[in-house]
Amino acid sequence: KQWYQRRVAITAGTSVQFANNVICTNLLKSVVEDNLLYWSCSVKKREGACVAESLNNAKAPFIALLCYKEGQMRMVYKHQGAATVEQIISRLTTSIVENEPHLNRQRRSRNHERVSESTSSQLIMQEQDVAYQESLLRDQERTRKKEEEERAIRRIQEEQERQEREKQEKIEARLALRLKLQENLLEQTKEDTLSLLFRLPNGSRVSRKFSPVATIKDIYEFALTCDDSPIFFTLVSNFPKRVLPVEGDAHHKTCEEMGIQSATTLFVQEIISDDEESSASEAEM
Repeated sequence: KQWYQRRVAITAGTSVQFANNVICTNLLKSVVEDNLLYWSCSVKKREGACVAESLNNAKAPFIALLCYKEGQMRMVYKHQGAATVEQIISRLTTSIVENEPHLNRQRRSRNHERVSESTSSQLIMQEQDVAYQESLLRDQERTRKKEEEERAIRRIQEEQERQEREKQEKIEARLALRLKLQENLLEQTKEDTLSLLFRLPNGSRVSRKFSPVATIKDIYEFALTCDDSPIFFTLVSNFPKRVLPVEGDAHHKTCEEMGIQSATTLFVQEIISDDEESSASEAEM
């Protein structure tokens, strides 16, 4: 069925013959079904009476053709009274042909509106797609940054755990070294004529005699055997005031070569810095 905006209002009152011989014939039905949207009703019913009144109190039998014209529905053909089906079809067909241009314009206008609506819908969908993609990219960027932050935190935690393990391993190694040195500590002999005094951080003092050919390393190892000695430390002489080397070739020189005299006092100073701790540990090991 074509998209014609036409209406057929049919009021059949007492004219049953018109209804039977015109309205209900297959010939009129074929014309109406192919070209029009139609409606019919008896004026004895409320709806039919209202339509008849709106059509200037049309009397039955009455037939009219309504068409959308100049922006509103208009009556473009009407017939009141008896007529043959051929007459009605001829007049309806003529009216349809005459008003076809109006319908074509209306059809084009509606098609244009549909195209505009479709284009507008496509633009809206494109904008929504763009907005969705931008939102998706923002979410992905937030996820990426969050994952990077989590990886950075894990790396820091792993590094801290590694450093803590290394520190604990160094402490355990120093304690093991202390125990080993205490177990292998030799008794003093007559050849040990170099008397040294060790002053520990807690104020206690320990004296010990060494051979003049004892090395600086030997001095450090003995200081480590003292129970009140810190795990990591340096030895500082009082006169002349200097730090005994904890690394390098000087660490293995003899007290005689280093000019350490008998009755020298050595201060045991605890090392707090990890770097110094590492250096002291490697040297004394």
